[in-house]
Amino acid sequence: GKIVQVDFTYCKPGSKKTSSLLQRANVVNDACTEWQISPKVGVYLPLRIAYLVVDCAEDYSTTIIGVPDRSYIWIMARTPSVDADTMASLQARARALGFDSSKIVNVPQIWE
Repeated sequence: GKIVQVDFTYCKPGSKKTSSLLQRANVVNDACTEWQISPKVGVYLPLRIAYLVVDCAEDYSTTIIGVPDRSYIWIMARTPSVDADTMASLQARARALGFDSSKIVNVPQIWE
C-alpha cells in the first residue's frame, strides 16, 4: 500500500514553542480513506492506529478525521479558524456520518 509521512505540529496552551510528532501512515484502501498511523518516538512504533478520512474539501482547506467506532473525531483546517457557516456545515456532516457532534471542542489556534 501507499505510505504517507505525517508531520503533526502543535503548540501546547500557554506555550509559544511548537512541537512536532512525526508519524507514518499506511493507506489501507484504494479510496485512500483508511489509514493506519504509526507514531515515531525514536523509531516508528508498530501501533497502526486506525483513522478514517471521512470528509475532505475539494481544495483541501478542511477535513474530518475519525476512528472506526466513531468515538473520536477531529475537524481540521489549513487556517487557524473557519467561519461559523463552514463549521456548522462540517459539524452537520459529522452528525450525518454517525459522530456525536455535541462532544466537539473548539480549540483556539493561537501561534504567536
